[in-house]
Amino acid sequence: GGREMIKAGLMEEMPDACFALHVDNTEAGQVLIGKGYLTAYSDGYLMTVHGKAAHSSTPEEGVDAIDIAASIITALHGIASRNLGPMAQGTLNVGTIKGGLAGNIIADKVDMVCMMRSLSDKSRDTMRERIAALAQGIAQAKGGSCDCEFRAGYAAVYNNEEFSEEVYRTLSKYESALYQGPLAGARSRVKIGSYPMLAAEDFGFYSQKVPSCLVWVGVGEGAPKHNSHFSVNEDCIKFCTRVMVLTALEYRLLLVLMENKGRTLPRSLILEKLWDSEGNYVNDNTLTVTVKRLREKLKNTRCIATVRGIGYRMEEAEDETRR
Repeated sequence: GGREMIKAGLMEEMPDACFALHVDNTEAGQVLIGKGYLTAYSDGYLMTVHGKAAHSSTPEEGVDAIDIAASIITALHGIASRNLGPMAQGTLNVGTIKGGLAGNIIADKVDMVCMMRSLSDKSRDTMRERIAALAQGIAQAKGGSCDCEFRAGYAAVYNNEEFSEEVYRTLSKYESALYQGPLAGARSRVKIGSYPMLAAEDFGFYSQKVPSCLVWVGVGEGAPKHNSHFSVNEDCIKFCTRVMVLTALEYRLLLVLMENKGRTLPRSLILEKLWDSEGNYVNDNTLTVTVKRLREKLKNTRCIATVRGIGYRMEEAEDETRR
């Protein structure tokens, strides 16, 4: 979806930053903020090996496409261990292989589909080049040929380190307010570090355009995500709303403070009952936000939201309080 939304014009008006969260079946309330690469590039290769058909009684008259494919598969499995550095992460899997017509015929064609995953542009380029070079070289050496078609998949999610640190500071600063209610007893809370994985996520397309941060939020242990039995604790839905809204509002305020560095903010630029004119948090007991006279201030902000106790989404309204 991310690639198609960008093609449709989502980024024509470039945002200051992009922020997202992804639920995970870990302890409810745990927030993991990863710096740097968070998820992998996920790309495909379609390969067609061409040989020459012959009867199995006269194999010398043919070129065995299945034999070629077997040699290619063995060689491909050595790319990650021999062409990537020991600290780089990448995987390659030959997921399907189809070829041959009968047991007594030398196959003249084999189709294979591969999936490659990598955590950096360098690893991705290396794997892409080596797959094609090995497949085509082995096929030629055995008297056949191999067509290789690269199919770009998801882009890697890259969490901008500066923005990720700002998200961490924001969530840590207001931790007591965020965890009010049913999640007050959460043992594992906001953490920051390096949490790369080789899964794929289309938020990566946004992170290639502007400073971005995607965080993992635990919603209770149980069935894994993308499973028909996966279930979200509804208290965590409210918590996730708080995380999203607070991050967006605090980041916007930070931009305003930077723009007005050295000056006292006008009252029209203050989120009343939450921050004072110096940007200090006023009320640490609630996340109630009254937003007034912000139409001009936030005219370039596409999506505005607020949290009132458990959280509500703010929408356009004619009066000066958007709710």
